[in-house]
Amino acid sequence: MDSVGTVFKEKVRPRRARPVRAAVLAALLMPGLVFAGREGLPVAHTGAFDEPDCTACHRNTQGGAASVSVEVGPYVPGAGPQEVIVNIVDAGAQRWGFQLTARRASNPSQPAGTFSAPLNSQFVRVRCANGNAPPCSDGQLQYVTHTDTGSGRGPAAVMRFAVDWTGPGSDLGNIIFNVAALGADGDLGTNGDRTALAQTISLYAPSNTPRLNTNGAVNAAAPSGPGRSIAPGTLISLYGEKLAAPGTFREVQSADLDFQDRIPTELNRISVEFTSPPNDLVPRLGRIVFVGDNQINLQMPDYFPSSGDTVQIRAIINRDQGQNEVRSNVINTEIRRIAPALFTPDPSGTGAVAARHANGQVVSAANPARPGEVISIYGNGFGQTNPAVPAGDLPSSPIRLASGVTVEIGGLIASVPYAGVAPGFAGLYQFNVEIPPNNLQPGDHSVFIRAGSISSQPGVTIRVGQ
Repeated sequence: MDSVGTVFKEKVRPRRARPVRAAVLAALLMPGLVFAGREGLPVAHTGAFDEPDCTACHRNTQGGAASVSVEVGPYVPGAGPQEVIVNIVDAGAQRWGFQLTARRASNPSQPAGTFSAPLNSQFVRVRCANGNAPPCSDGQLQYVTHTDTGSGRGPAAVMRFAVDWTGPGSDLGNIIFNVAALGADGDLGTNGDRTALAQTISLYAPSNTPRLNTNGAVNAAAPSGPGRSIAPGTLISLYGEKLAAPGTFREVQSADLDFQDRIPTELNRISVEFTSPPNDLVPRLGRIVFVGDNQINLQMPDYFPSSGDTVQIRAIINRDQGQNEVRSNVINTEIRRIAPALFTPDPSGTGAVAARHANGQVVSAANPARPGEVISIYGNGFGQTNPAVPAGDLPSSPIRLASGVTVEIGGLIASVPYAGVAPGFAGLYQFNVEIPPNNLQPGDHSVFIRAGSISSQPGVTIRVGQ
């Protein structure tokens, strides 16, 4: 049938109601049901404080899931507005929506601070509890929502919405931020849309500044004892307190990568600066992979001081946000040119080495390595590659170390077909090692990998079978 005939039949045949029309009819016919608009209304749908969330109107009929997070730093009395970021992750979304509010933890019926849309923003708007635009009356709750333009920015791995928030001018205790978000299929109906909820806390800055522990910077593969030293490009863990909102954490995702597809220098609003006085006072930023309230995991910057130099480390929340910037204490730690260490499942950095068979299965007591088999062992801090890999980079292919290594298993020298970066990972080294084919009895054997004269930590073993 030609196109004219098709149009004609559409005109004379009864047509099934489209989802958006059905939703509107339902809203008109069912008392008390309010249809969610493309401008983020109605307000009071954040999924907290006895409010409904997006599922009051939208249903996930197609599977999949969305997630949302809120980035906000501590509040500094008298400071200007700080930027608050809402991150919505939904690989299948075509349109986006959210609603955000801030309340006092001590009295959730009361607002906390004031919101304002960034200058010339087309993507967010602020509404009072009555649905009107600000100014809101004293004590009236505020909500931040998407606009139609913001909702329709199209498909993306993650969608970010920014709003300015001026915190309270005095200590009101913890401030709770709650958000309900929507990853929608784009047909402007109520089906096929995924809702996500999140909550975070802003602390009163003067009494809640982040603090790093003395000796709190350790090699991520060897956090205690010998081998705990750190080096440029090393994956390290920083321990302290009040590094994030209490009980919260954030792991880096592909959507967090910077414009060069590298691990970001800021995650969950926190950065880590490194300086090496007296000759290198220019701050360099680590590449953040994990932030919790008492721990940060990151990759060191890739500069190369002389062995035995001291590096100064400071954590910063809201870096470069003027008076809203909150800085931790400074800790000093020794930094070496290389700091070889092997990963183990045990948090002490001892015990069975992290290793895999060629088929990807984990080497373990139940699935041991075999004499003559080539396995992969994973480590940290082994120095430069050729060509060099910048800190934060996720190499897509194997790149070898600039200098060779020696691998010893059970006191025997092992053949090493490959020693270099682990493709797809920042700062991780991979060693393809042949288990010595002779003179190894079944059982646990020591593993050492030496770069020059420096060896990985003691106490690491591998199970070898028959």
